[in-house]
Amino acid sequence: MVYKFNLRLLLITIAALSMIFLSSSRIVYTTQSILDATASVITYPFLKLQQSIANVLENIFARKKNVQELQALVEKLEHERQRLLEDNIAFQSQLDFIEETQELVQFQKRYKNYRKHLCQILLRQYSDKGHFFIIDAGSRHGIEPDMIAVYKNCLIGKITEVFPLYSKITLITDQNFKIAAFCSQTKTKGIFEGINQLDYAALNHVSHLEKIQKNELVISSGEGLIFPRGFGLGRVCYFTSDGVDFTIRLEPLIDLKNLVYCYVMKKGDT
Repeated sequence: MVYKFNLRLLLITIAALSMIFLSSSRIVYTTQSILDATASVITYPFLKLQQSIANVLENIFARKKNVQELQALVEKLEHERQRLLEDNIAFQSQLDFIEETQELVQFQKRYKNYRKHLCQILLRQYSDKGHFFIIDAGSRHGIEPDMIAVYKNCLIGKITEVFPLYSKITLITDQNFKIAAFCSQTKTKGIFEGINQLDYAALNHVSHLEKIQKNELVISSGEGLIFPRGFGLGRVCYFTSDGVDFTIRLEPLIDLKNLVYCYVMKKGDT
């Protein structure tokens, strides 16, 4: 009986201790859970912030990579653009030369018995002191004084100074330029003279008894030793009479300001 009682007491004691341990563990576990939950609530915003910062940094690095790729692409396209621009300039230069000299080539066929030099205009001067061009041909190229300069069957001047590599053309608008001329329709003769104006020139020494028509062409007559016959000089834009002579103004046939090339030739040279 004593043995059974002791065993029962031992079992009861063990059961009691187990219950106490389990209760204590539950309390500890509950307390730990509360602490964990509280810590998670406190930690969560920091985890979100960390994630946001990580995403921002990742986007920045990705964007930087994309920017570098775009910069490389832009640089490549710029090189291609420069190359295309160079090709276009070369092509445009050739096209401009063809367009600007096409009528000159036709002129060359018309005056095939003349020895002609195709020259580029390097410098131009229009002032009260005179009107002239500087061209890229001189005595080394066969240029001589008193050769004439023409463009599109129109006279633009004559060679007045020659240097080894370049020459000076005194333009028909210069006040010292004079040439025998006639009107294409009425056949009235006079002296074409420049007056240092690009917009107009004069046809002088025309009697009031002669006939003049507005808009008729004035052409070189070929009289003298320098200028051939048949080159355009201007068009009659205004005339009036003082009872003795006509005062006649001519507008130019060629825009000298935009001229780039011209032919230089000598009368009667074959």
